[in-house]
Amino acid sequence: MVKNQMRIYQVYCDKRAHMMEFIEKFRANAKRASIVQSRIKAVEKNDPEAPEEIEIEVIWRFSIPNQEPLGRLIIAIDDVSFDYNKNKSEKDFILQKVNFGVDLDSRIGILGANGGGKFTLLSLITDKLQPIFGSVSRNGRLRIGIFTQHSADKFDLQLSAVENMLIVALFPSVNNQGMRSFIEKFQIQGDEAIKPMMMLSGGQKSRIAFSALA
Repeated sequence: MVKNQMRIYQVYCDKRAHMMEFIEKFRANAKRASIVQSRIKAVEKNDPEAPEEIEIEVIWRFSIPNQEPLGRLIIAIDDVSFDYNKNKSEKDFILQKVNFGVDLDSRIGILGANGGGKFTLLSLITDKLQPIFGSVSRNGRLRIGIFTQHSADKFDLQLSAVENMLIVALFPSVNNQGMRSFIEKFQIQGDEAIKPMMMLSGGQKSRIAFSALA
């Protein structure tokens, strides 16, 4: 569909450019004045109905530096049971006797129905909730980074990307210029780094959220 829209837009641009070339070439030619006027009217009529230009965003590639190996097991979930209502019987808990481990080679997807405990399990792993029974163990050098569709919500949109990063990412040893250089790696450049984040696009805000994880 996008390719078709691009083709339609390009056909329009080529046709308009051809007519404008004719208009500019013969504008002062009395013999062709009526044709020139006809082309001018055609351009004026077609412009309000012109197809919208299709913008293809450049693929953004980024990297987060690899850290030193942390050992074989970095997260261990042992017999974890949890429910938001602690007065329930354990057999009625949203999560019951969950056991698994995560190492550096793990690639895990958590699937389930709404209300099935997916977010609750992630909250237990990230230490936002504590299990009622069982334990969650994490490697002491583990740093967990979380990116969600709402990651940009943690920023104060009245502040710039640089100001937010100095607050949210907690880099006390980095000055403004150092932070600007850092987020440039995520294609937040020039004025984009210092104007209020409310003026940035959703994609730009997501890049800043990614930079906070790096």
